[in-house]
Amino acid sequence: MRIIVCAKHVVDSTEVRFDESTGQLILRNLPTKISDYDRNALEAAVVIKESFEDVTVEVLMIGDQVAQKSLKEAVAMGADKGYLVEGGWDDPFNPLLTARGLARGVEELGIPDLIFCGLVSEDGYNSLTGPALAELLDLPYLAPVVGIDLQEGHVRAALDFGETLREVRAAFPCVLAIDSSMNVPRLPTVLQVMKVKSDRLGQLSLDGLGLNLQSLLDHVPRVELSHYASGAVQRKGSVLEGPAATAVARLTEYLAQEGVLS
Repeated sequence: MRIIVCAKHVVDSTEVRFDESTGQLILRNLPTKISDYDRNALEAAVVIKESFEDVTVEVLMIGDQVAQKSLKEAVAMGADKGYLVEGGWDDPFNPLLTARGLARGVEELGIPDLIFCGLVSEDGYNSLTGPALAELLDLPYLAPVVGIDLQEGHVRAALDFGETLREVRAAFPCVLAIDSSMNVPRLPTVLQVMKVKSDRLGQLSLDGLGLNLQSLLDHVPRVELSHYASGAVQRKGSVLEGPAATAVARLTEYLAQEGVLS
């Protein structure tokens, strides 16, 4: 059985800051990593590899040479090999473009039994790359997956729809978007990442995949970012002093004034 995990190299979202004076996100010199949601997808694939015989896991990623860092980390997590498609773009708001690059990469490597991806990406949070990839490859798409039961020639997946848990069945090959609640991804050590040998990392080019970046940019519908705004909430932070009975009375009065209490 072959599994391809589509992963994304992103800026660490916990380190992003917002500049109130300029209205811009501060992204320069921030650490980068595998998108957390794609870690869940990779963990699901590695668990299958550890649970069954003759399972290979490959990771496919789009980006420049800086993304090699994340690719090595993915291999250190348990993938057999990683492939980087040098796409020449880094646009979290163009998942359709990303899906086209990934689809051609999958076709070049050979359609596997299963394709895993994160339910969303940590930067764009569009939740479109997975279904677009499935559409381009003409494969079934299952999401949001929180449980997997592999059987001969097909997969049974548990899908979390909030108050209901739905079980579905799909024949191989198919695309599964893994929900972050499914598992807790392992974290490889720095030494494990450093030990990843170069022969376990492959590289694909857009030209080699028969794609032209400018042509893709001209024909794929695009969404352009027009504005940033801080979502931070400013709290009043009132401090009530004095005896408990007095403080409780003043708190009740404040809550009533704010409309919390009727």
